[in-house]
Amino acid sequence: MKVVIIDDEPLISDKLKRIMETGLRGMHTVCAFTDAQTALDYIEQEKPGVILTDIRMPGITGIDLAKQINQMDYGAKIVFLTGYAEFEYARYGIEYKVFDYLLKPVDEQEAIKCINRAISAFHAEQKHTEMYQIFQDYFVKNQELIRQQFVEKLFFQPVIFSEKQMELQKQKLRIAINGYRVVAVTYDRSRMPLEEESYYSYIIHEFFLKKFKEILALEHGGIFYMIWPTEEKTLWKFCSKLELIRRELAQLQPLDCMIAVSHYSENLSDIQQMKKEVLKCLEYGKDTGCTQLLSYQDLPMEYKENDFFDVTEAITELIRYLRSGNKKKIFEQMQKIIDETEKETEKYFNNIIELIGANIFLFLSGIPLDKESKDKITESFEQQIHVQSERKTKADYMKYWLEYIADNIQSMHNNDQNQLIQQIYKYLNDNFSQPIGLTNVSEHVNRNPSYISRFIKQATGRKFSEILAELRLEEAKKLLRSSNLKITQIAEQVGYPNLQYFTRVFTGQMNMTPAEYRKITTYF
Repeated sequence: MKVVIIDDEPLISDKLKRIMETGLRGMHTVCAFTDAQTALDYIEQEKPGVILTDIRMPGITGIDLAKQINQMDYGAKIVFLTGYAEFEYARYGIEYKVFDYLLKPVDEQEAIKCINRAISAFHAEQKHTEMYQIFQDYFVKNQELIRQQFVEKLFFQPVIFSEKQMELQKQKLRIAINGYRVVAVTYDRSRMPLEEESYYSYIIHEFFLKKFKEILALEHGGIFYMIWPTEEKTLWKFCSKLELIRRELAQLQPLDCMIAVSHYSENLSDIQQMKKEVLKCLEYGKDTGCTQLLSYQDLPMEYKENDFFDVTEAITELIRYLRSGNKKKIFEQMQKIIDETEKETEKYFNNIIELIGANIFLFLSGIPLDKESKDKITESFEQQIHVQSERKTKADYMKYWLEYIADNIQSMHNNDQNQLIQQIYKYLNDNFSQPIGLTNVSEHVNRNPSYISRFIKQATGRKFSEILAELRLEEAKKLLRSSNLKITQIAEQVGYPNLQYFTRVFTGQMNMTPAEYRKITTYF
């Protein structure tokens, strides 16, 4: 690796070069310069890993050098050489990611240690960058495979995603799903030879994926599952479209396909429950000989209620409601667990309560709740629930405990939302003069644009476009009142490079043109 020294004093430059060559034991190439521009040309061409530069030099200063090297953006580590009197001035180097400072007169041992630290840091960052690039290349080349693995995880692994994690995954995998239903397709294959069954499975798979490119699909156990993006919440309208598709498929192939439809959701964490719904539909169709399109909503109530109680799934559902802070659903789910275990032994019931507690503690460890709250939650379980011997009392305490956790989580969510809306407003205040949109804001706060649009509307009662327009117009009014800038210049400064569009927006809001507004406000 190359190490560059820059100091306009030849004696100091040569001395530092000798110190570095001796201290680095010939493992790195050391170059010394007394002219900053010559050094800068060399740096631009050779990209040395570490640069030691005097901060005060005629013409190009160390600060200037740091600024230009930082703009090259290849990760060079810059060390300033400065005196005590210049240290306050040197602090401005923080803006340009200066790695460290060496005070004059230079201590040889300290200088070697400092440069070695800079070399190690440069190598570490380069390795990290290379590894990240390898990961990105793999991600790009294998995105379809990763999408498929994500779909499998949603359907078959007992994983609870937070809203933030889910939005991040959707953004990375370019999944544009805001509302959806799970759709399952199967057909009678009981008398088919294996090769014929494989052929028809392939035909169904290709039919749906080619015709509806937006769906996420997975075949498992002879059933073709689909996460079907839709904004249509009305069941009969959605089913009418699917029935036409079913008939079209039947005309293409000699198959009588059965299609099952789940309820509507906007949360991908509901997938596993929705998978159960479509399986229940297919089971009902098989039992009754019905081969038409079936929706879970239309199944007979006694059939839907005939479910085997699964403790693990019940606890997973409880934690899902706990994450959302929905107290009504939390209490209903906890009561369901209590009712289902009513006829079980005392020991079994106690084991269930302990299992719920263990799963909730695991869930809490993965969310950014403060340590004090987590400790209090743990303490209350040990002191108020664990010690109870009477079943009803233990169950009641459990409900109060869950309510307390839900309150803490809701408080945490409120804080997160406050911070998020503050981030959004700060970004808009800092950048409204630029040609920005919802996508820019969502990238800045690392969220999905659709989510940010809904969040802003929910938090402020206004659309993103209305807030941005208001900020721009307020600044435009201020400039019209207090400056002599031309209206064209004002339009550009507030983010409207097109004067006609700016005039139309301004007039629509103020019921007067910018010129009329300026004329009136000069009298006040």
